Amino acid sequence: MTYEGFSIPTYVFNLPQREDRRKHIEAQFSNKPEFELRWGMTCTHQIGAVGLWQSICKAVTDAEERGEDDVIILCEDDHFFTEHYDRDRFIEQIIKAGKLGTHLLAGGIANFTNAILLKEMGMFWVDWLWCTQFIAIFRPAFRRILEADLQTLTWQTSFYLRFYPISWWYILSSPNKRNLAILTSRR
Repeated sequence: MTYEGFSIPTYVFNLPQREDRRKHIEAQFSNKPEFELRWGMTCTHQIGAVGLWQSICKAVTDAEERGEDDVIILCEDDHFFTEHYDRDRFIEQIIKAGKLGTHLLAGGIANFTNAILLKEMGMFWVDWLWCTQFIAIFRPAFRRILEADLQTLTWQTSFYLRFYPISWWYILSSPNKRNLAILTSRR
């Protein structure tokens, strides 16, 4: 099956002062018309995780107000596509996940405790994960995200399990290894 003309709104989180990362992420998405890049949703906070959460909420609010998207991609500016990325396979995974009522499809993760291989789907179910370099959020999760109380969220708990009863993992993305080392050393 061919997916010509298929595109997914992709919210890229990039701080204006990080011009090198903007160039990097633009290069990652060049020649990938399946992604409709949307900018300007990045929030800042003295606690980076809070700024990221606010950015996620801002992007989800935009998608919900538009009312036209069943799935959106949230992407951090240090994401890069692995050699495993295949456009048609990616779109097929998005469609499969949507039909299953999935709330979140992660393009790559840094950690998890339990994973179950769904061999016939070419994906894994994971109980929780770190890393939001590249995630697909499906419409059933929009309202749950926007109604979440940041005061009760702890970034050390199973955030994704709590808000997304189904999390799938499909390897197509990886964070910049230098940034990942900084992230994991601080946890």
